[in-house]
Amino acid sequence: YVGKDDDPFMGMQKAIFRKDLDGYYQFCQDSAGFFPSSWIEHFFDRTLDLFAIKKKKEQGHELIGSGMTRPHKNIEWLPFIYECIRDHKVLRMAYHEKYQIAKSIIFHPHYLKEFNERWHIFGSIEITESGSGELSIREGQNIPLDRIDEKPAIVNNIEYLPPDNIKYPEYFDDIVGVTHEKNAKLYDIIVRIHDRYMFGLVETKPIHHTQSTLMDFDETLGYGEVQMTLKPNNEFFGRILQLGHDLEIVSPKEVRDDIARRINKMNMRYVE
Repeated sequence: YVGKDDDPFMGMQKAIFRKDLDGYYQFCQDSAGFFPSSWIEHFFDRTLDLFAIKKKKEQGHELIGSGMTRPHKNIEWLPFIYECIRDHKVLRMAYHEKYQIAKSIIFHPHYLKEFNERWHIFGSIEITESGSGELSIREGQNIPLDRIDEKPAIVNNIEYLPPDNIKYPEYFDDIVGVTHEKNAKLYDIIVRIHDRYMFGLVETKPIHHTQSTLMDFDETLGYGEVQMTLKPNNEFFGRILQLGHDLEIVSPKEVRDDIARRINKMNMRYVE
């Protein structure tokens, strides 16, 4: 090679980069329907992207959509909370624990997780012990977004505490959803499915990431079986019940008895 350019392939690299950037720009426009409008307004504020996105939406030319476009309480605060996690900011917020009277808390946000069309903020809460007056930190606290009274405020005079004992997102590996129940045990759970269509649905949309097929659906027996390893919680039982009467927890006995109690309580609501 003879010439003045020290890197004769630089132009090609720039062309590839531009092509990738154009693809990203196109994706942002086409997928705007996947995100709540308040997020688009926040992250693309004062950009040409926002103008193009709004134009595509008006013309009905978006290519990707999501149920997340439905209005959720406080959904417009999520970009702000995301930035506080990113920038290690401590928050003060008024939070309704189990829909009780709101109380003010100091919160160190660590992780955002969506489950069942609801957003949850995980982090550490500062607690002043009533007896000793000492300050303690409770890590892994779950703050549902819809239980916050008003937009959280940044507290600048408190040092941010990152996660200590918890590693996200592995924190959720042994459960369905977001709830870690106190003293919950890990079980190998076998679920029998008494319908071919439902068996295919559970196979293609697993209840838990550890799920595996123990026995394919057998027409003679009239069922198939899957197995998963997890700590049962309300989200797990809710998922089983949501899928209907064709699902049966076979073992272990403790988990089978638990769901049987739940079904009996439900049944009592309808007994005349």
